[in-house]
Amino acid sequence: HVIPATGGEVRQLTTPVEGRHTSHRWPALLPNGERLIYLAISHASRQSEDNELRIMGIDGHDDRPLVPSLANGFVVAGRLLFMRERTLMAQRLDAPRGSLTGEPFIIARDVYHDPDTWHGAFAAVGDTLLYQVSPSREGAGVTLIDLEGTVLGTAGEASFYGAIDASPDGRHVAVSVGSPSDIWVIDLETGLRTRLTFGPASATSPLWSADGSEIFYRSFDAENPSRILTKPSSGAGEPRVVLDDPDHLLQPAEVSPDGRYLILEDAFYTVGADIWVLDLEGEGLPRPLIERPGTQTQVSISPDGRWLVYWSDESGGLQGYVEPFLPEPLEDGGPRRSG
Repeated sequence: HVIPATGGEVRQLTTPVEGRHTSHRWPALLPNGERLIYLAISHASRQSEDNELRIMGIDGHDDRPLVPSLANGFVVAGRLLFMRERTLMAQRLDAPRGSLTGEPFIIARDVYHDPDTWHGAFAAVGDTLLYQVSPSREGAGVTLIDLEGTVLGTAGEASFYGAIDASPDGRHVAVSVGSPSDIWVIDLETGLRTRLTFGPASATSPLWSADGSEIFYRSFDAENPSRILTKPSSGAGEPRVVLDDPDHLLQPAEVSPDGRYLILEDAFYTVGADIWVLDLEGEGLPRPLIERPGTQTQVSISPDGRWLVYWSDESGGLQGYVEPFLPEPLEDGGPRRSG
């Protein structure tokens, strides 16, 4: 979107093409103010050839690809700055024609890149480049901390861990590792790490079942943009599809204490996202559990299964809410808000 610096009407400049891009983000104006670059991505696969930096006029016209990319870009001194993994590159940009010329060259190595937000930590001011150095290439283990903040130790070999969930008995954690990611299980007593999934699709958002016998996770690739699967936590056996609904890109968030209901939330925290529930003993699709104005995220269920806690920006600011967990529809069509 674009809005005049003096205020006024907000205009939408781009719309992601279904089946190609799921998000347009990180817009940056060129110095002349007449064009901008932005990142167009597909959450279905980081390996998609459609992940790219694009350039367009500030009027929304002449929209064209510039270079394949998994991160934001920046234009300074007639050059496009862009990332190749952790390496920051530069290449001359013919801004009037909206095209690159010459060969790209390296200007900095080991620049921090956040794969969750598709953003590199760099900028340029005049002739000065600013960037954040990436952490160690080896990553780190899982750190154990008690409720007083005391570090108890680490478990698991050094790596780049993503989502993490503890088993009901507290003896293991399930983590997503790498990009594209797979699910691993770490024994907190021995530190032994066991692989649960083996690609080629990315697997993330692990969630233990109520009895600890299974692990739910989200699986996605170019052909299946979002499926929820489960697999025995022992690693034995094949994964089982719990939900295959390409119309709703959801991820597992919580399981009810009795193990019957799987609570789901939007995988990308998109504006207006709601919280959903799936009856694991039924055969239907999930239904909205919390359907309110604004965006609902980060849901948790109480140990006794009676209450939900979640964040919502319905009021205009991000606030926490508590309401009863009512997995079956009420006559009035929705759950009651309690506070």
